Amino acid sequence: MGNKKFDLLYSCLLKTLPFIVFTAIILIPIGITFLCISHKVNIKEQIVDYTDCKAFEFDSDGSLTCAEKNVPCVCFHNINITDSLEGDVTVYYELESFDQLRSDYVNSRDDNQLMGVAVPIPSENCEPYRFVHTTKEKISISPCGAIADAMFNDTYELRNTYSNIITPFRKFGILTEDDKVGYHNPENWEDFKNFSKPINWDKNIWELDTSNSENNGFQNERFIGWMKTEWKRKPYARIDKAQTQFENGLQAGEYELRVGYNYPSSRYSGRRKFIISANSTTTYTSLNAIGIISLVIGLILLVIASVAFIIHKRIKGNEADNNGDVDAVNENLTSNHQPHIPEDNLYRP
Repeated sequence: MGNKKFDLLYSCLLKTLPFIVFTAIILIPIGITFLCISHKVNIKEQIVDYTDCKAFEFDSDGSLTCAEKNVPCVCFHNINITDSLEGDVTVYYELESFDQLRSDYVNSRDDNQLMGVAVPIPSENCEPYRFVHTTKEKISISPCGAIADAMFNDTYELRNTYSNIITPFRKFGILTEDDKVGYHNPENWEDFKNFSKPINWDKNIWELDTSNSENNGFQNERFIGWMKTEWKRKPYARIDKAQTQFENGLQAGEYELRVGYNYPSSRYSGRRKFIISANSTTTYTSLNAIGIISLVIGLILLVIASVAFIIHKRIKGNEADNNGDVDAVNENLTSNHQPHIPEDNLYRP
C-alpha cells in the first residue's frame, strides 16, 4: 500500500478484529444489565379499609357506621405509619367489588364530548344518562353516560395527631400526559353551560377544580381516573412535596384520616379502601459506574470494528479494481506485440 506503518497497523487490526467484536458483544449487554440493576424502585403502601368507620355526631353514641346512615356522613379512622413513606407519595381509593368492566357500562360514554367537541345531542350510548327531563324541555347531560354519572365522591383529609398538621394534598400532577389523551375542554367554556350536570352529581363539570383551569372540566385528573374503567385503583391526590415538612414524603407517626362518606351505600355497598403509596428510587453508584463504563467501552469497540470492516472492504475493492486494470493492460500489450505471420506461411508444412 506504500505506507509500511499503516500496513502493519492494518494487519494487526484485522487479526484482532474477531476479538474486538467478541468483547463488544460481551460488554454491551453487561453494561445494560448493570445499569438496570443499579436502580431499585421501592414501593411502600399503607392500606386502610374504612368501610365500617363509625359516624361522627355530637348527639350520637357512635354506634352507627356511615354505611348505615344517610349520606353525607363524616367518620374518622386512626392510622399508624410505622415506616416513613419517602419519594413521590400518591393517595388512591379502591372500591373492591365495583364492576366497571361490564360491556354496557364501559360503552356508556360519548368520546366526542370528552374530546371537547360541542355536540348538542350526546351519543345514544349514554342512555339512560343522556338527558335531564324537565316539565318544559329536555337538557343534554355533560358528561353523559353511566360511567360519569357513577363517579365516586368520598373525600379524605389526613392529619398528624401529634403536630396537628394536615397533610397537603395536590389534586393535579397525578397522571401522565399519556393518561390524559382523549380528554379536552371545549375552546369556549360557555359551551359547558348549555348542558346539565349528571343526574347524581352535586356540582357541574366546570366546577370540579375552580382554582386551576388546567385541572377543571374534562381535564380534571380525578375525573379522568374514574373514567379509566380498567383501573382498579383510582388516583385521588399526591402529597405536595413543595411544603417543607413533606419534601421527603410522609413521615412515620400517628395520623387521623377524616373521611367525607358521601357516596351512598345504596349505589355501592362493598368495601372501600384508602391507600397511601410511596414510590422512591435507590441508585447504587458502584453498579451504575460499572454499567456506564462497560457500555461505553463496548460501543467504542463496536465502532472501531465497524470502521475497520468498512476500510477492509474498500481496500479489497480497490485491489480488485487495480488487478482488473493490470490484466486489461497486459492483455492489450500481448495482443499489440504479437508477431505478424503472413497468411502464406500459415499453410506451409
